[in-house]
Amino acid sequence: MKKSFLFLCAGVLIGYSLSSYINTPKTLQEPSKVSSQDETQKTDLELEFTYTKSSVSPDEEKSIVGTVRTFETYQAKRSAQAVISMLTEPSNDKERMEYNLLVGNDLNPPFMRMYGTAGTEYQLNWYYITDITKKGEVYLVQVKELRTVYDNSTTDYFANNEDLIIELAQPSIGEYKINKYYRKVPVETESHLTKKYDGFY
Repeated sequence: MKKSFLFLCAGVLIGYSLSSYINTPKTLQEPSKVSSQDETQKTDLELEFTYTKSSVSPDEEKSIVGTVRTFETYQAKRSAQAVISMLTEPSNDKERMEYNLLVGNDLNPPFMRMYGTAGTEYQLNWYYITDITKKGEVYLVQVKELRTVYDNSTTDYFANNEDLIIELAQPSIGEYKINKYYRKVPVETESHLTKKYDGFY
């Protein structure tokens, strides 16, 4: 009787262990362990809509969409340092001053302000591309974003639709850097911001 009971218990334990192992999804990864290759794969963050395009080859289009996807994925993860690394260097004193404010170079010790202080405290929920146009040496990608924005005056959150332009430069063949990230229609109260970083506010 005791032997039968022990065999029964052992069988239950083995069965439970096997079912747990079989039912565990092996494709799930923690965000910190996602490879750079996976960053460029389509995610639920990206909505599928037909967009217009002008003067852009199929190869350019593919690379541009991948670059925008990576940029917006980093934004959704609020990976400020990774986002900043995708931008070209500031080109004048005003841009340098605003860059230093965003990354907190004016603080001691430096502290990244992006996504964590008033004006930049938002969460990207989804985005989609509406147009890709090449103008001279740059590519203008129009995107629509839905953001959940923190209102520090009411300590509440609200949803906000944003129409933005991601201006891409191509410093070398196959490589794209974000030259500017700004609103399609500038907000008057934010006219003091440089066009390069306007989209982060």
